[in-house]
Amino acid sequence: MTKIPDLYSVQMGTEDSDFGSTVAPTVKLMGVTDWKIKPFVESAQADEVKGSLAPGYISNLQQVHGEASLSLLLGYDDAPYWLNGLFGKATATADTEYTRAYTAPLNTYDSDLAAISIFDLVGAEASATTDAYTLSGGVLQKAVIKGETGAPLTIDLDFIGKQVEQDEQDATKTDRAVTFVMGDHVSLYIDPDTDAVGTTPIASTFFSFELTLDTKRGLVYHLGALTPDGYRDAKWTGMLKLVLEVNSTTKAYLDALLAASGVPAKVVRIKAASGVNVLQFDFNGVILKTPDIVTDKDGVATYEFELTGQYGTALGNWLSVTSVNTVSALA
Repeated sequence: MTKIPDLYSVQMGTEDSDFGSTVAPTVKLMGVTDWKIKPFVESAQADEVKGSLAPGYISNLQQVHGEASLSLLLGYDDAPYWLNGLFGKATATADTEYTRAYTAPLNTYDSDLAAISIFDLVGAEASATTDAYTLSGGVLQKAVIKGETGAPLTIDLDFIGKQVEQDEQDATKTDRAVTFVMGDHVSLYIDPDTDAVGTTPIASTFFSFELTLDTKRGLVYHLGALTPDGYRDAKWTGMLKLVLEVNSTTKAYLDALLAASGVPAKVVRIKAASGVNVLQFDFNGVILKTPDIVTDKDGVATYEFELTGQYGTALGNWLSVTSVNTVSALA
């Protein structure tokens, strides 16, 4: 029977320490809007000096690895999966609501977080168990979180991993109830980076944001194997873009930049809350790029500010994230 993309789904298993092992799926991912699992089996043909015009005589298999990308609606329940993959696994507080706190690593890992979660991502036709392909040893490399008025927040994820294998999915993993983060749940706070984060709410101004977190992680290969046997960390980059309505508050941000008396530094809180659920991003950054004087958002004059992540003394970091939900332990 002809297979069609609409009949496929994505399952996931997590491994918290062993890059090389393959784990069985433990959960079906909800809110997936796009996915790709991409194998890389790299071969090369030797360019010999052989006294012949033939294209080649010798080809060799050289390296194997895999990559994957996921686009999802961002859910309060599942956000800790991706935060554990970015920052390291957090321990949830024991209560009727469960809080997990994350900070960007200033060393390899922060002392209060365990090693990062490593993922096995399985893509297959929903009714099939064996016709499936898995990215094993998937390490989360990059995340882009977007929010705008009148829509759910989204997250785009890029993974690098050991390899893509033919595998099995678990037919018992079914749909779950997930609470998604919506634009109307979101509040914005902007303060000088010398002040406490979350001091000054910015109301009736905020149209959209885009938060890009790039860990710059890479795969590590050694002689004796085709596949990578680990990954390495690197210096992160972070960018926060804000689209704000033109008013006296946002005009002051632009005027301070145009005054050229220093680099404007802000600490921004983006907080989504619905019932007991909270997802909060605290970002310390500097405005290095001058925005256009006026841009247009559906006929409303706006400024588009772009902040580059930079360590702030008051925040004690450049990025921290808090997740609160009713999930005591991730599947």
